[in-house]
Amino acid sequence: MSELAKGGVVPLFDRLSSAPAGHGTGAHLETMASLQESIGRELRRLFNTRSSLSPSDYAQGGTTVLEYGIPDLSALSTQNASDCQQVAAALREAVLRYEPRLSDVTVHVSATPNRQEQALVRIGAQARAGLELRRVDFEMLLGAPDSLAKVA
Repeated sequence: MSELAKGGVVPLFDRLSSAPAGHGTGAHLETMASLQESIGRELRRLFNTRSSLSPSDYAQGGTTVLEYGIPDLSALSTQNASDCQQVAAALREAVLRYEPRLSDVTVHVSATPNRQEQALVRIGAQARAGLELRRVDFEMLLGAPDSLAKVA
């Protein structure tokens, strides 16, 4: 089987923002590590972009790429468990809509000590790279643009 069949296609944003490849196509992700990095970049972009829809309209579904991002959740408090569940539901919906490389997505949101404007977000999912399926986990501070970290 060829190497191209093992990797996944590189998303458009990754192709536009990366340096041109030397030899080879440059349009395929060759390893699970490169796939995780690509997904991490996309999650960071997704969570740092605001959709024009209200949280209730966003939850109704049927959005297009014109509504890419997450709704404005600033009215919700990470100090409130019910609000954390609403934020988690909105983030999970965004991942399911705009990151097709992930399946079986779980999102957990919790308060961060001494930082009421930020929330700790843990994302777990299955990622597919060609024929390989693997569990991936990410952790980030929502409200801190460059905080995404691969956990596994």
